[in-house]
Amino acid sequence: MTAKILAKLVSDSSRDPLTDAIAPPPSESYAERERRLEKEKEAKRVSDSIDEQIDKERKIEKPIKILLLGKMSYYVYHSILRLTKFEGQSESGEFV
Repeated sequence: MTAKILAKLVSDSSRDPLTDAIAPPPSESYAERERRLEKEKEAKRVSDSIDEQIDKERKIEKPIKILLLGKMSYYVYHSILRLTKFEGQSESGEFV
């Protein structure tokens, strides 16, 4: 008897609760299924649109602002300009 209870507990714990949560109801009619699938398709479209917008925002290069303080700031500024010029970037007063 204890083995049966233990076997039931093991089989129940191996089930994925997320799969059970998103599974369609067993008594779902054809029309309900079609509405559910249409809602899922719309939710997927919205999700993909949001993901696409996030990817576009990540690809935009934003300028980096650096505040240089102290006696050596002039030399550091010109060193950074030389490095950016070496990498093929323009020598403007802004770091990008």
